[in-house]
Amino acid sequence: MLPSIERAFYTYITAKPEIVAVIGTRLYPNAAPQSATFPYVIYHRTSVDTMYFHLGATATLTSTLQIECFGYEQSASAIKHLASLFRSALGPRLPIGVSAV
Repeated sequence: MLPSIERAFYTYITAKPEIVAVIGTRLYPNAAPQSATFPYVIYHRTSVDTMYFHLGATATLTSTLQIECFGYEQSASAIKHLASLFRSALGPRLPIGVSAV
């Protein structure tokens, strides 16, 4: 089972019809299977940072996810469009309301 932030990210993205129209269910954690068809997207957590206060560590964590868009026969502009759909869906930060990992 995926950790909370990854599950929440998957649920959030697969609820976006403009993204699903392009990649379907080809949104993979960590790595795509060798049999994956293009285009597809992989995502993985690259860091988890603990927030500190003057008395020490807090219970707040900040996670960073890396998102990579792949296409083989698609043009560069099609993959750039897919990346722009993710940027639009996510905005300046991940709006999925996960408060604990």
